[in-house]
Amino acid sequence: YEIGVRLVGSEMCIRDSAISPTGMYRGAYQFSVETWDWIAGLYYEHLVGVDPAEARPSDQDRMAQSLYLLRGRGQWPVCGRYLP
Repeated sequence: YEIGVRLVGSEMCIRDSAISPTGMYRGAYQFSVETWDWIAGLYYEHLVGVDPAEARPSDQDRMAQSLYLLRGRGQWPVCGRYLP
């Protein structure tokens, strides 16, 4: 996913299992659990309840792409500026 590559590339090589210092944001795209479950409930039911930091990289990519298509780049306030 081009969106995913741009986001992760702008985040200083975040690992798929990254967790923010507060624990609130998780995975390569720094999802909150609430946002992750919301997107999963819309498109990928099997991912509801999965910790974003423990999800497969391909699932994280799909979830980020879906969120981007629904809500745009504003979901990533810092690195989103690199997205169209």
